Amino acid sequence: MWIKNKRTGMVWEIVDEKMIKRLLNSDDYEEIQVQHEQKEQEQKIDLKSMKFNDLKKLASEKGINTFGMDKKQIIKALKKVGV
Repeated sequence: MWIKNKRTGMVWEIVDEKMIKRLLNSDDYEEIQVQHEQKEQEQKIDLKSMKFNDLKKLASEKGINTFGMDKKQIIKALKKVGV
C-alpha cells in the first residue's frame, strides 16, 4: 500500500500490516493510488548525468563496494542491481 505524509509530501510503499494500520490511524498520513507507470518513472535515474560522488553514494547505499572503480564501472554495477 502506498502511503503519503500530508505534511512533507513524501510517498512510500508500506507492506507491514501493523505499520499501515498505525499510519492510517494518524491524521498525518493517507493512502494514495500510484499507477504502475508513475512508479517506473520515479525509479528511472539518469546515471550518466550524475556526478561521480553522487554515484558512489548511491552505489554504497545499494551495497556496492566502489573502491578503485571509475564512473562507467559504477554505472554498470548499479545497472546490475536494477537501478
